[in-house]
Amino acid sequence: ADFQDIVRAIEQKGNVHRAWIPFFWIGRLAVRMHAVEGVSDIQLATFEKNRLSVSDLDMIVRSNRQERWQPIVVATSSRDGEQTYIYSRPDRDQLQLLIVARDREDTTVVQLRIEPKMFLETVQHPGGAREHFSF
Repeated sequence: ADFQDIVRAIEQKGNVHRAWIPFFWIGRLAVRMHAVEGVSDIQLATFEKNRLSVSDLDMIVRSNRQERWQPIVVATSSRDGEQTYIYSRPDRDQLQLLIVARDREDTTVVQLRIEPKMFLETVQHPGGAREHFSF
């Protein structure tokens, strides 16, 4: 429900609609059934031609959460205009990550539920991340 609250808030405030991703539900079902590489759930929303700033998106995330997300990464590319925020919060024995990425026109919001051990391994050995998260 939290992810959907953020998606609805982006749609309302930005006057945009979530882009439909064909067959994404199949991938989500596979992740939920098999906990692929420590990830037990994934949700994804993309918005094309979004005019919201990253600070607007940050305020939406912070105001639409019952428990506040803690920002752990903020990355900005002045050359490309790309901005990424990564938030985290504990969720029982797992970690939830919320990734909000925006370029000049589009915004993507991803929520993952991941095993903390896998997250720490990836952060400690970023070059080995491809071994854990191969697409």
